[in-house]
Amino acid sequence: MVTQFNSVIFSIMLSSFCFLDGKLNDQAPEAKKGILKTMFSYIRFEYGTEQVSADNEQYIRAIAQEMGFGHLNFKIFRMNDWGISKFGYANACVVNLYLYKYLFISEGWFNELPDQEKRFVIGHELAHLGKSHHAKIMLASVGLAIGQEVCLGGHFAALGRYYDQGQWGKYCVGTIGTLGALCIFDFLLIAMLIRRHEREADYISATLLNNVQGGIASFEHMKEEELQDDKDKPTTILQLIADKLKGYFATHPSHDERLSLIQQYGQQQEQLITAPKCFPYAETS
Repeated sequence: MVTQFNSVIFSIMLSSFCFLDGKLNDQAPEAKKGILKTMFSYIRFEYGTEQVSADNEQYIRAIAQEMGFGHLNFKIFRMNDWGISKFGYANACVVNLYLYKYLFISEGWFNELPDQEKRFVIGHELAHLGKSHHAKIMLASVGLAIGQEVCLGGHFAALGRYYDQGQWGKYCVGTIGTLGALCIFDFLLIAMLIRRHEREADYISATLLNNVQGGIASFEHMKEEELQDDKDKPTTILQLIADKLKGYFATHPSHDERLSLIQQYGQQQEQLITAPKCFPYAETS
């Protein structure tokens, strides 16, 4: 009963969020139709529906062919104002939901990049598509949910008895505490998996495109921008604690870590040695 009850509540919350987000978001009025269509269309309407320029389309398709991902059936869109406000001006992202594959780029920022950095950024995003990272994350999430349902069946049954007996205090405390602990645990594991995928995408982009220098330049620029942003942040105890913990909850490795890994690979590549062990996907000779 508890599991069914919580599933209903979650479904209502998710549907409400999608509906309200579409109704209240005047930056992307097309999103109002998203809840009436599929979730896939909703995501595309949120982040952008305009095609990129013909030159950028041809440029990206050529890189996909060079990487061996030319067979992928994906669409390329210009990120809209809402997407840029959420992810930042300097950004590109992919959505890979089985048959629905989209690449979104902040085209103004993309056009300003040097060629090496353009190639690295696009190679990184195409690696996510080519390796089906989003699908793997979904499967991992489903596996976690099933595993927790099996392992915690007795605990949920006990909470269900509190519900049936009208002991609302124990039921609410137990349910909120359990769901809170599971959410934190799940997020930590999924975030760890996503960080691994980000390292893999960096490695694939650098190797398949033979573009280590493009990766180094990209992360050096990102690091400079991050340092500039950090200057504007107030230094408080809470901020210091948050900075210490963000590495565990972050969905991307730090720019310092990614820059270090790319530099290590570049040095070893020059010496004709296999990629470092910190790249879990490096091929050995």
